[in-house]
Amino acid sequence: MVPETIEIHKKFNKTVNLAVSGGRETTQMGPSQVANKDLASALQASIEKCGLFSRVISSGKADYRLDLRLVQLHQPVFGYTDFTCEADIEWRIRHLQSDKLVWEKIISGHYTATVGDAFAPMTRLKLANEGAIRESIKAGLEQISGLSL
Repeated sequence: MVPETIEIHKKFNKTVNLAVSGGRETTQMGPSQVANKDLASALQASIEKCGLFSRVISSGKADYRLDLRLVQLHQPVFGYTDFTCEADIEWRIRHLQSDKLVWEKIISGHYTATVGDAFAPMTRLKLANEGAIRESIKAGLEQISGLSL
């Protein structure tokens, strides 16, 4: 779920904590989902890859906290060929010393997985979910890079 490229406008010499919520584990009987731990891992890897913040801190004091909440994962109920998923993710950045909310926005990522990507429908749905999350992460980090932190 880590984007190949992220167009960063500026990098911040600041540290960040991550908090992720709203995800769900995939069950044996249910459709593919995105777990919080997987979303958090993809977010951290993406930040580290593009260098948006100087460091991601898992414990201890950071300059900012980035909260992501998976609001909704829109999935096709049924399909034969292409599966398109949309991930609505709420992004919030809070300056921790002042406890000031600096920025918040809901960003939707879309992705379509085709039969060429995966023949099995459950695999195709998983790829569409991951692609939608990846597109939201890419858009979110690019927008953050345009802020004045």
